[in-house]
Amino acid sequence: MQLEFCIEHAQVLAEVGRLLPERSDGSAEGYAARVTPLVGGRRFGLVVQDVQAYDATLWLRLREFLRGLFEHTGLPGDAEHVQRIALEAARSQAALAAAVADPALERALRIDLLNGITAFGFTRPPRRLPRRMLADGDIVSGHALYPILWMPDADDAIVCSACGHAFTVAASPHVILLLESLNAGQPHRVGELVERYAGVVEANGVEFRTS
Repeated sequence: MQLEFCIEHAQVLAEVGRLLPERSDGSAEGYAARVTPLVGGRRFGLVVQDVQAYDATLWLRLREFLRGLFEHTGLPGDAEHVQRIALEAARSQAALAAAVADPALERALRIDLLNGITAFGFTRPPRRLPRRMLADGDIVSGHALYPILWMPDADDAIVCSACGHAFTVAASPHVILLLESLNAGQPHRVGELVERYAGVVEANGVEFRTS
């Protein structure tokens, strides 16, 4: 996390600690009341970069707040914008990868594209949560406005991205149907999803087993 404290138009580089927010300030107003005398009544500002990377709840709030802006600027926001941006970026990134003739680079660029879209433009989304087992009675859902994205990968797999983080799963038709179901945004019990989408299915001569 990078912090910048400025007085008027100049950045303060020494003894910044005493000018930072403290729990005892209680609020933004309390913070301003304490610091204003310390800077001689001058205007000041505190810039905290990438703070959303350390607080998932804040990131979700910022994502929702920025959605209104993105609806006007054309940045990631709805399915139409996602598809258009993905197509344009994929073309340019594919051209770059082809120029250096490196399949690994092309794959990395495409994954970076997916993560950038699902992170809603933030270069540093919150870190992913540790994996845990879900019980049959647990309820899960995706979000229709912030869908899980995926692209084909090697060895009959797909690369998926959600909230700025990528993961790889088998390209089973059952998995695709599961992702589409989650992206609809409706809540589902885990046991119901397992019953509906687990099993053996064949596609393009490949047998997939999902559980």
